Amino acid sequence: MTTPMRVLGLSFIATLAACGSAPGSSAPDTVAAEGKRAAPALERMRAATVSGKIGAPVEVRYLVTSAVTKDQPANVELAFVPTMAGTNLQVEFPATEGVTLEKGSEPMRVQKSAAAEVHRRQLFVTASVESGATMRAVVSIDVPEGRFFSVFVIPLDDSATAPRAKKAPGEARTD
Repeated sequence: MTTPMRVLGLSFIATLAACGSAPGSSAPDTVAAEGKRAAPALERMRAATVSGKIGAPVEVRYLVTSAVTKDQPANVELAFVPTMAGTNLQVEFPATEGVTLEKGSEPMRVQKSAAAEVHRRQLFVTASVESGATMRAVVSIDVPEGRFFSVFVIPLDDSATAPRAKKAPGEARTD
């Protein structure tokens, strides 16, 4: 026999559970929770390069949405996509010479993350150099095999990623 109060209490608990965030989501760091901006599609974003050997099973993608000009703030959209499920995903943005992190540079922490789950962050940065500015993201995650980390390099303009021109056979390098 169920009482009306018991039914009401169970309904209330079920409603609260349904309203909670999805497992592994990080409300302050996800675009859906912010509701302020449309996130760029991952296909539009470039892959950041790993500095050193690959460690963390996380893909880092970025999109600089405004021109990076010396002493002018620029918007950088970042996406962190684990390639396998893990816990304690952490992203930090260490100080980098020639770049000042203005807004959004506080560490990002996600308790639980599924494979291919996208975690986003928007940063505002100011370069103090004319060209070649880069920033770094230190990403770590716990997976069943252990804790892994990587340092990713994020170029803020095309001059930082421009490939060297190939020389013709027998031609001396001029750079």
